[in-house]
Amino acid sequence: MMKSPNKESISFVQFSDKLLTPDSIMRDYYRKTYSKMDGYYFPEHYMEIPFWIPTIAGVLPSDRYEKSLHIIEDLDASVSLLTQTPQSERILFSVMDANVQQVHHLAQSVDRNMILGGYTDPADFSGYRHVRYLNGLGKLTEVLEVQLDSPPDYTLFRGEKCIPRLMLSDGCLFVCSFCTVPTTLTIASPGKIKEQVEALKPLDFKLIFINDKSFGQAKNWHAIREVSEQVQQYNQDFLGFIVQTPPSLALKDGLMEEAVGLGVKYMEFGVETVNDQHLALLNKPYRVKHLEEVCERARRLGLKIIPNFILGIPGDDYKATIEWVIRNRDIIPVVNINFLAIHYGNERGKLPWEAQTVGDRDQNVAEKSWLSQDDLARMKEAMETIYEITVGSNS
Repeated sequence: MMKSPNKESISFVQFSDKLLTPDSIMRDYYRKTYSKMDGYYFPEHYMEIPFWIPTIAGVLPSDRYEKSLHIIEDLDASVSLLTQTPQSERILFSVMDANVQQVHHLAQSVDRNMILGGYTDPADFSGYRHVRYLNGLGKLTEVLEVQLDSPPDYTLFRGEKCIPRLMLSDGCLFVCSFCTVPTTLTIASPGKIKEQVEALKPLDFKLIFINDKSFGQAKNWHAIREVSEQVQQYNQDFLGFIVQTPPSLALKDGLMEEAVGLGVKYMEFGVETVNDQHLALLNKPYRVKHLEEVCERARRLGLKIIPNFILGIPGDDYKATIEWVIRNRDIIPVVNINFLAIHYGNERGKLPWEAQTVGDRDQNVAEKSWLSQDDLARMKEAMETIYEITVGSNS
């Protein structure tokens, strides 16, 4: 397609998981488990649509910018391609600890205007004259013409089978010590929620992931009723919702019962570890007794649960976690596992360990400076055991 002569070119650049995590046992695990879960998909390059792209695409006026998507599978090939773009091209990245080294390589190799944002230290990129690191979506106004109140634009992902995200609220009032989510809770208006639902039309989906970090914390969570009704007007295949919340919050005021009645099919819990001592260290807002009760309630309701685990906590032997998974595998179709990481920009405080390597800041990297080889072997064995238990569970 020919570029309009009156528009500026914007290229959204996303790193493929095939580059960042090649031959990952996680990818193999998700491929197997998702194949048994109606409405779950395993895209080629990422676990889900990178939400930053439709978010920023939505605030950039289409009559002002020509927007394109570039997926990086081979770093050298992408360097060659991006250096052939017009000098005026703006290249956008979301920088995380998982891709920061690759972004540096591109910044060193491609002399084009680059706009960065994300979860790393902006000072790391201060030495590049053609790179601008922005701390938040609102800062885009400093470099681009934007309409900040606009809904997401999924045009670049038209027809993609996926589980899109929808935000009823942003932020979280809990203070988990490893988390970087904003500590202020901002509630989306009914009008903004409707705009988000309308924006999902280009996509091929059966489930929606409610992006609230602690579903039920914001008082507008019942709005999923109206969301479902609106989606069903254009998507007859819609099945319902996935939500995430702490076990203790899920147990309050009949939330689980109401949520199931409103179409929630899966509930994710930030379990992290089934160990009260370590939960206290992580400042989690629940304890094991809540977890046991929430499992029984989910079982009675016919609700599937998806635990999120953090491996790599010093001193964790994972035995209680594995035993809990075994006891509850009938209601666990899949698990999400990440490795303990010391993220930059954590406004809640910090964990009692210091990041000494790039891997220490990357939740996708198992090797950590605070783990011995024995710790690492025990952790990897626990991960493989949990995967083996749940890959054969009922979905």
